[in-house]
Amino acid sequence: MSPAEPAYSTPNHCLFYPEPPYQYLGARCLIGVWRAEQSVLGRVLPAPLELTPENQVISTVCDYPHVTGLGGYHASALFIRSRFKDIEGAFCCHCYMDNDAAVAAGREIWGFPKKLARIQLQESGEIMRGVVERANIRIMSFSMNLLKEAEAEELPPLGNLFNLKRIPSPEKGIPPEVHELTLIQYKRFTTHLIVGGAGAVEFEKSPSDPLHIFEPLGKVSAFYVKQDVELPLGKVIHRYL
Repeated sequence: MSPAEPAYSTPNHCLFYPEPPYQYLGARCLIGVWRAEQSVLGRVLPAPLELTPENQVISTVCDYPHVTGLGGYHASALFIRSRFKDIEGAFCCHCYMDNDAAVAAGREIWGFPKKLARIQLQESGEIMRGVVERANIRIMSFSMNLLKEAEAEELPPLGNLFNLKRIPSPEKGIPPEVHELTLIQYKRFTTHLIVGGAGAVEFEKSPSDPLHIFEPLGKVSAFYVKQDVELPLGKVIHRYL
């Protein structure tokens, strides 16, 4: 392929990942929701995003067995419930995968702050448990008891996702090549199961992954979801440069 006809991703002669949308078939996700310290959330959230009154953190630990273009993988993330003007959604502040193509695509296309990690999603009787380890540190463990079926209206707002996309310049003293806020809006999905319950989350301190600063204030709500979902391209909603 000539430089005049570039591939969607590099290497130019054997692209790392194809252009979205990506289809996630048979996805299983453990979702947690809790209140956190407002001052912590405000320090992490980039302007011009604003906190919503709930001061909520949303966690996910997912098993994606079949993903078109990327292959199967596990994923985990932390989000801060927030808004941009009249759009309410969630800002991704930490994100982990065990698939290098998924890491590259997420960072380069939308700006997800993805890192490689070891991730497990386990089911034992009525207990679901998600574990995230990086650099031999268990940075997050989340568990829930499967109590009763829940409705889609009870789930936290993850239909609109905000990301801070920043690509540094290779030249010293030059501003970033890219510095912007992006928005993903999920519109195509089929939900097969939603189960609600009580959750519990634990963090092991890590200097590289300080998830412990999002310690819950009060109870933790939890959901276990099975669905098929399409991850589309997004759009730029704010440019800093």
